[in-house]
Amino acid sequence: MGQRANLLLRREGRTELFYTHWRANTLDSDLFWGPAAAEAFIRAQRSESEGAAWLDEVWAEGGAVVDFDRRVLLWFGGEEVECDVPLRRVHLALMRELWPEWSVRWAHGHLPELATYVGRSTEDLLTPEGEAWTPSLEAPEEPDWLSSVVSFEGPREEWKLLGLDQDASELALVGVRLVALLDEADLPDRLDASRGPEFPQGGLHVDAVRRRLDVWTAPPQPVFEERLQAKWPGWGIRWHRDRFEAVSEKLGNRLQLPERDPVALVDRVRSAVLRAPPDRGGLVQELTGVLGAESVVGVNPFALRDDPPAAPDHAHAEAFERAVASASRRGGLLA
Repeated sequence: MGQRANLLLRREGRTELFYTHWRANTLDSDLFWGPAAAEAFIRAQRSESEGAAWLDEVWAEGGAVVDFDRRVLLWFGGEEVECDVPLRRVHLALMRELWPEWSVRWAHGHLPELATYVGRSTEDLLTPEGEAWTPSLEAPEEPDWLSSVVSFEGPREEWKLLGLDQDASELALVGVRLVALLDEADLPDRLDASRGPEFPQGGLHVDAVRRRLDVWTAPPQPVFEERLQAKWPGWGIRWHRDRFEAVSEKLGNRLQLPERDPVALVDRVRSAVLRAPPDRGGLVQELTGVLGAESVVGVNPFALRDDPPAAPDHAHAEAFERAVASASRRGGLLA
């Protein structure tokens, strides 16, 4: 139980490592308010002297490097922005207004990208590959279950499109076996993915004629290009990170994606960053106290401590509105 993250501060060539057991899914708000506030938040977490250690790709659900030498913030996490590209673009545009003269970047390569940035080996951060599996090409029962969009350009000049409730990165890592599955399937040549309330979290285009695979993903993916190359030998591979346009533009009017209202997206960011942070460590202590009276309860001691920042106040609300006004003048809310 937890939302674990590694947090790193880099200054004068020296890197300090911190760990939080509960803040991975709130990093979008915890890091939002600029470098000084981000440093204060990170220093309140567990340091190496208190047991902080590197996670691996499975356990890390968020992470950040705040590099004061180069003025770079490299991060991933946040419960909503991690899987929603249009929302994340608006969030980052607003965030950059509060990190002036800094480069605020999304870590598409997950925890290994943070490790590489600070010069650390990634070998022990990666986990063995799971067993091979065969995906189902059945459409989801409900439109809001759609997670990924798959398109296929076959050897007989036919097009096939389908929406699935399976992760696009996992589908891509099925490898060349996916070509035969798509070639044999009876599928339509267009797809309306605009009916669901959420934006797809990924997509792939399989061009069996030119032996090319194009993939985009919203969630970060560890060493994804290397893993794809191993699964698609002899194919041209392009991982477009979260640039869904690189794939959707190939399809033209064959694919309809949801249209997002920038005002509504700004409202969602406002709600996320201005809400009072919960103290999950205190909640766990309360629950274990109740259960402990009747049974033996084993709890990871790291789960008993949460170090949220102070609740946003009126000054934070004013800073947010200034960021909205500035980003709107720049025209960068969906860039």
